[in-house]
Amino acid sequence: MSFIPPDTTEIKSVEHALSLSQAGFVEMRDRADAEFQQKGLQPSTAPQPSGESDEENVKKKRANYKWNLRANFVPQVDPSFSPSIPKEQILAPARTPTADKIPGLLALIPHFPVPTMDAIVADNRKKHEDSKKGDFYDAVNIGLRDDWYTDACFGQQQFTGVSPSTITILTNHDVYSHFKSSAHSQSNEAMELLIGTAFATKQLYVQDCSYYREALGLDPDAPIQSDIDPPNPPLPVYPGRRYGCAGIALFHLTHEGKLHPLAITLDYKGTASKRVTMFNKRFGPHDSSANEKDDWPWRYAKMCAQSSDWARHEMTVHLATTHLIEEAIIVAAQRNLPDSHVVCQIMNAHWLTTLSLNKLVYSDLIPRLIGPSAPLTLAQTYRFIVHDRNKYDFVGSYIPNDLKKRGFPLHELEIPHGKFHNYTYARQVYKMWSTIHGYVKKIIGHYYKNDAAVCADRYLKNFVNELRGGDGVSTEGGHLPQFPVLDTVPKLIDAITMCIHIAAPQHTAVNYLQQLYLSFIPNRPGSLYTPPASSLSQLKSIGEKEVMDALPLNDPFKWMLMAQVPYLLSEEVKRGESMVDYAETVAKHYNPVVAAAGEVLRRDIHELGKTFRKMSKENDDKVTEYSVLYPNLMAAAIVI
Repeated sequence: MSFIPPDTTEIKSVEHALSLSQAGFVEMRDRADAEFQQKGLQPSTAPQPSGESDEENVKKKRANYKWNLRANFVPQVDPSFSPSIPKEQILAPARTPTADKIPGLLALIPHFPVPTMDAIVADNRKKHEDSKKGDFYDAVNIGLRDDWYTDACFGQQQFTGVSPSTITILTNHDVYSHFKSSAHSQSNEAMELLIGTAFATKQLYVQDCSYYREALGLDPDAPIQSDIDPPNPPLPVYPGRRYGCAGIALFHLTHEGKLHPLAITLDYKGTASKRVTMFNKRFGPHDSSANEKDDWPWRYAKMCAQSSDWARHEMTVHLATTHLIEEAIIVAAQRNLPDSHVVCQIMNAHWLTTLSLNKLVYSDLIPRLIGPSAPLTLAQTYRFIVHDRNKYDFVGSYIPNDLKKRGFPLHELEIPHGKFHNYTYARQVYKMWSTIHGYVKKIIGHYYKNDAAVCADRYLKNFVNELRGGDGVSTEGGHLPQFPVLDTVPKLIDAITMCIHIAAPQHTAVNYLQQLYLSFIPNRPGSLYTPPASSLSQLKSIGEKEVMDALPLNDPFKWMLMAQVPYLLSEEVKRGESMVDYAETVAKHYNPVVAAAGEVLRRDIHELGKTFRKMSKENDDKVTEYSVLYPNLMAAAIVI
């Protein structure tokens, strides 16, 4: 299958590159947003125009909202217009660095006469102390922590880091057998016993990226790697490949709630003999940590696991199953539901800016920022996105369903100091889901007294049919057959709750911590710059030099790009865009039914803020507060 990437100009100069990676991206979004507003492609939160029938309203919107069915990519909105602002002007907004600022910005690109991890850490701290507003060193990153490389910090990131929704209880017997047999073959009897006992008591969890080769259409043992970057004289870009791996990290969730890493398979290949697995010398969180800093093979293995998850986070969790799922919902809804429809009245405020932002994702973010950081060819990047988007389990991803499926019983999340007290994301997101669900239920229950009323709503039926239909290439539709048929009141309430969840809590959780965890490259590099260790003996011989060689130290522009993209995407939620602001606004809605439910939501959201702060204090990690889901910091829509 060949993929057709968007039409895009190449990066021509350092100035051009910095304009893409600086806060200018926000101005680009705002300009695109204004264009979409002008062309009628921005969901309206105002009442339907007086005297306009529902049929007239839908007809008008269908003329504006059209499907773009570019071959072999996901259905998206077709704005059917070219931006009136020349591309050069969009890429040179007011905050684009001027010529006199370029030398200072180029100083952000790291150069270490003696490349050591201590030098990287010291440089990061010095630049943070000296930073001016407007670059990624200004904001806090994990490299400022003394313990950023430890097992405790690595484990906690799976619960409250940038990818908190993919940690899963180990039920796959093939993966279990792989780790147990690996421990046996390495004569590690104590680890073999621990894995067996923890599996029997349902205490093993995994971050499993083993499916990558299947998703990419690669042979089971084929390398995961990018094309060779061509030399580019205007830029400090060095020719070479980027490498990836399909890693699996195995964790033991102890009775006291600490997620401790036991083993890491660097690259889960089809041939068992080619899978390199490293076991932690520390069997539990209370074992001596005296040698953690100098255990370079284990630190390298953790870096590989984080790099594996970088691709899944950026391309699938963040983009495919958040941005792109929501876009299909928006387009299908705007083409089939009149603005007077209760679903539009509930949802339109959660859809502001998303389509115009996604337009920049297609034209700039993927091909020019994400793609050059990834360990894939550009065609593989698109294939990876399509694979996970098309396999998305909509109903299975409802928060109650998802948490239970991944091994986190809902009733146990309620226990303040229970086994899951450190999984603050799950504890908070479940509370937020329940709050949103109650709000939606109050409104829907007023308009749909029974299941027959839902089935009789032809606008709703048309929306669902179009969203579920199409093959994504030749037939119009959202190509989301996993979206449920809405034939009962509970199904409708759940589906609307999920649409809000994707736009608000889900996107907030996976987006706004990127600066903290991704901009310090050694913690989670987008790619490796040497092939992953291919044998256990090679892995065990790795020292600090080999870890340094795997980082983009010889491609400092890519280092800057990997760090700056998380910074620009972690822009603080603006006044008027948070869930607190949304609740305040909806309590004054023009529809009295929505307003009444909104007033309850406003009070509930206020109480959630207190509850979330209490939950965050119950976390064992007292260094980094998990505040991303606080309602005043949670964006109500996908706005960046």
